[in-house]
Amino acid sequence: MAVQYPDGSITAHEFDCEATMRDELENVLAYDGTAEIRAVLERVHSMPAQGVSSTFKLGANYGYWRGVLQGLRIPFREVTPQKWQRAVLVPGKLQGPERKRALKQVAQERFPQLKVTLKTADALLMLNEA
Repeated sequence: MAVQYPDGSITAHEFDCEATMRDELENVLAYDGTAEIRAVLERVHSMPAQGVSSTFKLGANYGYWRGVLQGLRIPFREVTPQKWQRAVLVPGKLQGPERKRALKQVAQERFPQLKVTLKTADALLMLNEA
């Protein structure tokens, strides 16, 4: 998750479990009760080569985020991976780990004040481009 606060500051967060996600969202909501909060959610879908377990986890995570945002009444819009990735000019021929590393590099160049990881790069770029 990447967050841009009303003062323009940006943070990036990694999550390893749903409890951590809830805690981080509570921190974001507590930042400033008067600030308008909006979210961008990646509109994911299954891929042909993806396994059943991976597809289930991806869908469950996507549904979890939608539910949390709706439950907290945080307005959000969805953006497809193709749309936001095209906006950052990563060559389409890169695949898998090579593509992820290229996205991380672009994110680190755009956000030099942050420690960008493979887990936070996508969120930062979506925040910036969507």
